[in-house]
Amino acid sequence: MKKIFSLLVALAGVLTLTACGGSDSDAIRTSVWFKSGSEEYSISYRGSTPYTSSLNNKTYTKGDILPVWEAIGEKLGVKFKDVVDSGDTSTDAQWERLTAVGFKNVDLVNGTGAKITEAGVAGQFVAISDYLDQMPNLKTFLENDPASKLSMTAGDGKIYYTPYFDGKDELEHMFLARIDWIEKLLDSDKGEGSTKAYTVGTNYVLQSPAGEETYSVTVANSDTGTRKVEKNRAKNPVVVLRELGATTGQAMLDAFKVYLENTYGTLAESGYAKWSDVFAGVDASYDTDEMVALMHLVKANEDFLLSTVTPEKDAKNIQVYFQREKADNRQRQYARGLEMFGLRGVGARNEWLFFDKDGELHDARGYNDGAYIMDAFDNLANMHKDGLIPNNVAGPDKINFRQEYLTGANGEWGFLTYDYNGSSTPDALTGAEKGGRSKDKDFKFQAILPPVVKWADKSEKTGYFHFSESVRALKPEGWGIPISVAKDAKKLENVLKIVDGLYDLSNKDAIGSIHLYGPSEWLSDETFEYKPGEIVSKYKPEAMKELNTLGGGNMVKYLRGFLGATMPIGHVRSLGLEYQTLSEDGLAGIGRINKAVQAGTFKLVGLQGNEDPFFRAVPTNLPLTQVDTTEIGTTTFRSHTNNNKLIILVLNGFAGTNDTLTRAAYEALVKTTGEYDAFIAAYRSAYETAQKNS
Repeated sequence: MKKIFSLLVALAGVLTLTACGGSDSDAIRTSVWFKSGSEEYSISYRGSTPYTSSLNNKTYTKGDILPVWEAIGEKLGVKFKDVVDSGDTSTDAQWERLTAVGFKNVDLVNGTGAKITEAGVAGQFVAISDYLDQMPNLKTFLENDPASKLSMTAGDGKIYYTPYFDGKDELEHMFLARIDWIEKLLDSDKGEGSTKAYTVGTNYVLQSPAGEETYSVTVANSDTGTRKVEKNRAKNPVVVLRELGATTGQAMLDAFKVYLENTYGTLAESGYAKWSDVFAGVDASYDTDEMVALMHLVKANEDFLLSTVTPEKDAKNIQVYFQREKADNRQRQYARGLEMFGLRGVGARNEWLFFDKDGELHDARGYNDGAYIMDAFDNLANMHKDGLIPNNVAGPDKINFRQEYLTGANGEWGFLTYDYNGSSTPDALTGAEKGGRSKDKDFKFQAILPPVVKWADKSEKTGYFHFSESVRALKPEGWGIPISVAKDAKKLENVLKIVDGLYDLSNKDAIGSIHLYGPSEWLSDETFEYKPGEIVSKYKPEAMKELNTLGGGNMVKYLRGFLGATMPIGHVRSLGLEYQTLSEDGLAGIGRINKAVQAGTFKLVGLQGNEDPFFRAVPTNLPLTQVDTTEIGTTTFRSHTNNNKLIILVLNGFAGTNDTLTRAAYEALVKTTGEYDAFIAAYRSAYETAQKNS
């Protein structure tokens, strides 16, 4: 009788397992591993401390499949198995390990679209394009976005991965600054400021003429329409401050206010409501040299600006231009911010590629025999020499500068950074409870428009304008299906449903909605229109509470780490997720940016029509041949701008010290060796192929 009972129990277990998605052998073996800053993620919980969600009353310990993947599994009648190897240190390491074993024992894997495409052409991945008739959501998506389809299509005309969008057609990275400091400096009366000694450094190379220059900038009005701001400059603002010699912050501030009146006219004549709007308004018209002058004003007046910080021990000094974090790809933010020097390609999704006004494809690292990028990094190094960039940005220790400099954790405060709006302005960093406002009641940290630059667009009549290539579009990441899955018709059918389902947002219980927002238990019945045609579900108050207690106020960290949602695999992440969690500062900043974009005064690559090639976006992926891929892989000039080298360049430039090349050596590398010529020829050929396949 005991044997019969045991058998019944065993059968019950099998039946229960089947109801939940089948046996282990039928499970969808998923290897999705990625890292963001210092955080690691997969479809299972990777935290060392268990947590219980108040939304579904379940407790999750390390290794448990996360709520999103539980819900998707239940909806499709499948079971997921996380087969990530804990020994992998990066997505690339995971890819190399799986490549070495022919992608055995894995049914879905993440990686770059380029690598999946290359492996697909070699016969290692399923051609998803062959199954689009079974994937209605993805098929519709691609039909409505031919530009993305062009980026995804391999040289053989097939598609081997599905695309990831971290938002779409919106600004991604931007300058964020202490608005209250700009207001305190520029909207104060003359005679205010610090009496401490200060001398403006002379290393920085001016970006606009030191002599007389007159130009106009078209800006958005604070209400409606646009207007032209006339700038009649007799002397460069940095020169104005340098000529003061050994001086004080107060004297510098007075001199700069005179400069503003000489350049823009009186406040009434300028069209500005207040002088701080030249930098922080929707009608901002400042250029790069004016920004550098402002940086010196901030540093020279740090005791004046920190006088409102309490307790006084938390008001030590100001770090002027800082990066988010000393960790991996976050060190690239200084490079991305080089748009302030008129550099193209730094915000590219593919290498450092860009189109010039004639439609010719170039890469910033080899353009103009390397002088293009060397000049920019050398000037960042000059800013460091002049005291505008902190000394501790490089080194092996990992520091979250954004956390420290926005909350004054060690008595140090930051003025300017180049990063994401949402993750840079949560209440945890900026609010009155734990953020910067808890120590400084005047604290305001918000996104501002970038400096105007004289960009070389086709007409060359536009002159100075706001522009950025950092636009949310098809990202390099995605996921694909190893070819072995095709041998099991039922498993292939299930995997195709998963891949296709992530593009289904028809209701809050749709697979795409579950992956984007989390299971329906997390969502209220309320929605809002984030932008025309995009309806976003609101989270329940309990979910918003968990966002703060578990995710530290960081929406993406919470969704990815504790729910398994909105991962960098094939789907479109709506910025409406973050919008409903934005702080007062976050809303004000992105409102300023969006208004200028809508007015046409802030131009974004890929969104200006097809008439001017200057504004054409480079496809995220291009169909390189195997020969081209191999040859590009042998080039060495690209290694001098990897993440580890970039931060060294910020501090040293191309000086030939601290593991950097001299300017002559780098020029020889891209020019004399022929490396760059072969590299750019391969990409130009691939672009022509992509156009033919589209």
